[in-house]
Formats: sequence, C-alpha cells, structure tokens
Amino acid sequence: MSKLDTYIERVNKSTAKTNSTFLVYYTAWFYVLLSVLSTTDTMLLLPKDTFSMPFLDIELDLLKFYQFAPFFIILLHINLLFNYREHLRLLHKFFLVLEKEDTKETDHIIDQSV
Repeated sequence: MSKLDTYIERVNKSTAKTNSTFLVYYTAWFYVLLSVLSTTDTMLLLPKDTFSMPFLDIELDLLKFYQFAPFFIILLHINLLFNYREHLRLLHKFFLVLEKEDTKETDHIIDQSV
C-alpha cells in the first residue's frame, strides 16, 4: 500500500468522523431548541420541580436544564471545530503528498522523453 493510498484511507475516515460529529451537533442543537420551545411562560414564571423532555418523556429540573443546555451545546460546538481543524490538517498533508506524487510522475515522464 502506497503512502498516497494510506492518506486516502485516513482522509475518508476523518471525513466520516467529521460528518457524524456535525450530525450529532445539529441534532443536539435542534433537540435543545425543541425543548426550549416546548417550555411555556407559566413554567418559567412558576417553576415546578420538573418538566418533560419532548419525545423522550424524561422529567428534568427546569432550572438545571436551562443551566446545563448552553454549556452542552458549547462543548459540542468546540468538539466540532476541533474535528474540522484536525480534518483540515490531514487534508493539507494529503495534498502535500499528492503534489509530491504528481511531481514524481511528471519528472519520470520528462526523464523518459529526453
């Protein structure tokens, strides 16, 4: 297996990981948005101990949810940005290897024609 093939495999794995991280981030963001939209004004003004999460029917403390959810979204966003950065570094290395391989092939063709 050549170095180029190894980098192609690594780029494909990194792309899959980045895509899944992107999907998890936006799914969590959408779920928190649904939870916020399902909260009524009465629940905010007269908080009871718990409220029900949409689709999951899990009872959570309203105050704790509103304290925890923004930090959770921020942590997922930082994770997404970190994955993008690592993917970009890998793509940069891949393009350097690709350029080097292309230069070798071009040099080989030039040497044969002389």
